[in-house]
Amino acid sequence: LDLGNLKEIMGDFWFSGTEEFKINGFKIQTLSPLEKVKGSVSIRGNSLETLGTLEYVGKNLSLRFSNVKDLGQLKHVGGNLLLSKYNIEFYDLNKIEVKGKILSYNDKKQ
Repeated sequence: LDLGNLKEIMGDFWFSGTEEFKINGFKIQTLSPLEKVKGSVSIRGNSLETLGTLEYVGKNLSLRFSNVKDLGQLKHVGGNLLLSKYNIEFYDLNKIEVKGKILSYNDKKQ
């Protein structure tokens, strides 16, 4: 499975799933070729490992409870960036413009 030719989303993008969901074959690992989401993005509890070609999030980006370890080509977050502390060591936040706050939480890995 993949996102086909999807490059831009005009609103919000929420992507989640349980461990059982992953095991049973839903294994998207990257958001490529997606480049821009004008709203908020929430990635949680699924097979996704990288943001791939995603460069722009217009509002908040939440990676809490996610398996994302690579921010890919991300350059801009228009709101807050929400992270789980268990993944923060994998992220290079210096290359990203965050207009809001970077918030990290003591979430337990799922």
